Amino acid sequence: MNKGIFYTGLGILSLFTLINSCVKETYDMDKLSTQGAVNIGVSLPVVNGSLTLGDAIESDDTLQFLGDNSIKVVFKEDSLFTFDVSDILDIPAQDEQKKIFSVGALKIDDFTGGGSISLDEISAGFPPALRAALVALDGGPGIFPAIPSLPGDSITIDSFSNFAQVEFGSGTVTVTITNNLPVVVSLVMALKNASDNSQIGSNLSFVDIPSGGTANSQIDLAGETVSSSLIAELVTISSPGSAPNTVTINMTDEITVSVATSDLTVVRGQAYLPEQLFLSVEDTIQFNLDNDVEITFIELITANIDYTLTSHLAENIEVVITLPTSLSGTDTTRFVIPLGASGTRSELLSLDNTINDFSTDPAQPYNSIPFKYGLSVKPSGGGMVNFDLTDSVVLAYTISDIDFSYVEGYFGQHSFDVDEDSIDLGLGELEDHISGTFTLTNPIVNINFSNSIGVPVSFDLNLIGSNSAGETQGLNASTMNIAYPADRDNSPDISTISFNKDNTDIVELIEMRPGEINYSGGATVNPPGKQGWDNFVTGESNVVAGLEIEIPLEFRANNFTLQDTIENPLKAEDSEEDGDFSVDDIEFASLHLFVNNGFPLEIGFKIQLYDSVAGQVLSTLDVPVLFPAAPVDGNGIVTGPTEDTTSIVITGEFLENLEIADELIVRGSLNTTNSGAVKILTTYTLEFKLGVSTKVSYEFDFGE
Repeated sequence: MNKGIFYTGLGILSLFTLINSCVKETYDMDKLSTQGAVNIGVSLPVVNGSLTLGDAIESDDTLQFLGDNSIKVVFKEDSLFTFDVSDILDIPAQDEQKKIFSVGALKIDDFTGGGSISLDEISAGFPPALRAALVALDGGPGIFPAIPSLPGDSITIDSFSNFAQVEFGSGTVTVTITNNLPVVVSLVMALKNASDNSQIGSNLSFVDIPSGGTANSQIDLAGETVSSSLIAELVTISSPGSAPNTVTINMTDEITVSVATSDLTVVRGQAYLPEQLFLSVEDTIQFNLDNDVEITFIELITANIDYTLTSHLAENIEVVITLPTSLSGTDTTRFVIPLGASGTRSELLSLDNTINDFSTDPAQPYNSIPFKYGLSVKPSGGGMVNFDLTDSVVLAYTISDIDFSYVEGYFGQHSFDVDEDSIDLGLGELEDHISGTFTLTNPIVNINFSNSIGVPVSFDLNLIGSNSAGETQGLNASTMNIAYPADRDNSPDISTISFNKDNTDIVELIEMRPGEINYSGGATVNPPGKQGWDNFVTGESNVVAGLEIEIPLEFRANNFTLQDTIENPLKAEDSEEDGDFSVDDIEFASLHLFVNNGFPLEIGFKIQLYDSVAGQVLSTLDVPVLFPAAPVDGNGIVTGPTEDTTSIVITGEFLENLEIADELIVRGSLNTTNSGAVKILTTYTLEFKLGVSTKVSYEFDFGE
């Protein structure tokens, strides 16, 4: 602004006011001197208006108007801290597990066979006289002579085609004797392997088999080694003969032997192995987890069983793996793995998108899932194979790439730190310019939580404010127990924990006018320890905490002062003095302020004109009370406005120094009613009238 124009304009305004009121309509300009002087005093109204706080400022996210017309200032930090499911629960790839399955006893098909021996063959080893008597009676009737207990011959049994030689684990062989001789006979028989004449089981006794009749006896094959070619040896044969009756005697009459087996299992040997389930095992997969984590239920997004299967059996097999408490869609999770004779196979089995119950074992209802193995022989049709009960199938596997969408159980008790960070309140630049006491009486710190982790979590917040003077003050908040959702259908849980003047040192924190607030903290999962298996998380679960500092405009101020030094915009410059009128021509100027104040605030100000070169204050304009505060009730709410008139005299000396000073030291002061607590409402109004009076002495010369 051009100060010469300003001062000249003020003088001209005074001059024309005088002329308008004093000069007559007729006059003779020739009679006037070209020189003259004016000495004029004028009073003018300048400003007349009112200000209602709600109209003067606008509500936004930081400055908020409430329903009761009160106002609060809000500072927000949406991400005070956050942690997610990976901080709570980690299911690592599992160590390799190995299962060794011995083949054990295998089934083979039952077999039958038989043979016969004629009377002629039986009697070949009889005493000659007995033999001759029987031959003499061949083809006709006669009395069959008695046969004492004599050894007979051996009967060759038909060979069996389904094995060469085996050792039985179980089973029986039934030997049936049919007596086609015309007399009663008694036999002692031994069943032997034709290959080495080794006996199978004990001797079999058949007593008094009538003519045309049958008798049978059994041998337990467990532990017996049997070849495909057998003989039935007649250890002894005897008969009382037919006397006194005559019978028809033919040397071709026979005794027949038949063998039939049942319920056969074999433990080693060479045989055709029929298709069969030879091993069915129920087991569990155990998950090894850290931090005492106990999982009872899990819905998997991905997981792989990385397995290697090795068979030492010389026949094709098929392995069926069933997880009876795992569902893939609506079906039980099941894998079928074919494996060649004495072969090895490696691949991945996918558990993607399966639902798995880990709680079915009463002895350990967590971290384990039932696992059934079924091993079957799948004959290749290539002939007999050698086998042994010690032949084995080895399954080695790991479970990896585990990612889940939902887990239930107990996730252990453990703690972790929240990284330190800070909030800049933007007050640092003001700190050096503030003095006096300003106390916010009802500040609030809200910690807003959005929690989708179904786990009890406690949180300790370390919140410390600091200012440019090096002072610090902590909030000293108590431990927070974060509310968590009851189940996945009610997630996330939204909650707020508030700290105020009654449960923290927030008033002291705000009162020291922090420029920055530093925060850190620590969280504890399951702080009370195990209370059951009621924890749950989803794959996207997290806790997000936001910091919100609410500062209702409720405060008390005692000589609260804001001071600053600014460059004087009205300092005179030689180039700007473009007329004869000078500030020296103004003797004084007065401002007259009438206020009807509806605010509970007393305002004062002081302006000092400062010469920074000389380092001194040239003049001071001090208005201790520009307008007084309105009275308030016990709640700090204004009960009615206060009227007051204040006159501010600006001397010519002050105006002269205004042109000299290069800096202005401006200081504003604030006091609340009786220095007590007040509440600021949007309805508070300030009505005011401002008038100006001045006196100008100005000499002029029209002739020049």
